[in-house]
Amino acid sequence: MKFAPILFGLTLIACSCGQKNKTENVKKEDTTKYSLVADRTLDLGIDEGTSVHNYFYDVFTIRDQEFLGLVNKGKNSLQFYSITNGKLFREIKLEKKGPDGFPGLNAFTFLSPDSIFIVSLYADNLWLIDIEGKVKKKLNPLNQLQPLHNLGTGFYTGSKPLYSNGKLYIPACSELRTTSSTSFFDPDNKLEVEIDLKDERWKFMDVSYPPVYRGHRWKGDISRDLGKNGTLVYSFAADPDVKKYNLVNGVATSHRSKSIYIKEIKPLNSSDGEDASFKYAIETPKYSNIAYDKYNDVYYRFIKHQLPAINSATGEPNTFDDAAFSIMILDSSLNKIGETKVEDSKHHINSYFVSKDGLYISNTNLKNPDLKTDTLSFTLFKLREIK
Repeated sequence: MKFAPILFGLTLIACSCGQKNKTENVKKEDTTKYSLVADRTLDLGIDEGTSVHNYFYDVFTIRDQEFLGLVNKGKNSLQFYSITNGKLFREIKLEKKGPDGFPGLNAFTFLSPDSIFIVSLYADNLWLIDIEGKVKKKLNPLNQLQPLHNLGTGFYTGSKPLYSNGKLYIPACSELRTTSSTSFFDPDNKLEVEIDLKDERWKFMDVSYPPVYRGHRWKGDISRDLGKNGTLVYSFAADPDVKKYNLVNGVATSHRSKSIYIKEIKPLNSSDGEDASFKYAIETPKYSNIAYDKYNDVYYRFIKHQLPAINSATGEPNTFDDAAFSIMILDSSLNKIGETKVEDSKHHINSYFVSKDGLYISNTNLKNPDLKTDTLSFTLFKLREIK
């Protein structure tokens, strides 16, 4: 295998040194031209060692065939399923101990059958392997940047390692978060690491929380994806705007993308303890995952709706699985062109992927009365023009 310069490094979401980070506020017209319509179901048969509750998916193509990859943390393995026939195509099992032990497998990025980056919990290990599981290169994430916090602590589809133009991007923080401090949301706290795979050079990108976060306490949820034309697109939980970062010239722009289901999002009270913080997370609406659909040239932004802490019908506490959600549709310039409420409670807001077919959302919500433990089930949502 030839290692092209693109394969030796890790990159998160930062802007190049010396570049100006310009911010342009772009306000968009709120129109409804498109919706998402449930089309069909995709079922993948799984063994008893694989959980239906997965929140990290990656889609890739081999010889014009699409495959869905997931991390099986229980088995410390990667599993690749054919989207065409729903069958397991390949499983790469990794040892947990020994010289080639890779404990705590937590994420991966598939570039080609010869080049798959795997990342462990806390990013203690970062390796390049092939589809047979052969180790090609071991990279040392430790002691690359100081200070460096929360590197790889919460990988899921909306925060997975992303690859673009010879660089790998991974979420991290340059500031350590404390329970009561608001400085975590200041501009000095950078939120993405870029790793150049050619020379293994690490740096923080000039990505930070938007101004709405300043001086308050928040839940710090962030989702991002690779967008059109060499951009990284961010969805911050408390901000109606979508942030777009051009990885080539370092220009940052802000695009208004407000949901019809969110009137306002209030910060946490400075005196709130752990119980109040959990109640806040249940009740408060938020802007959630964002995903780019390159086949339709649109973005999907998930919206978690407001939810009472207590179910009025049963008197029992509500959980995250009880929350309704909608999906905003944004065009390639991040203009809002639609928003669809997902009516069926069987779907899970954090379990999804985009393929050439459209947007797949899992049917593995714990509230789904037809939930099966031997099947990964997804509903395909198709983009439809409203006429």
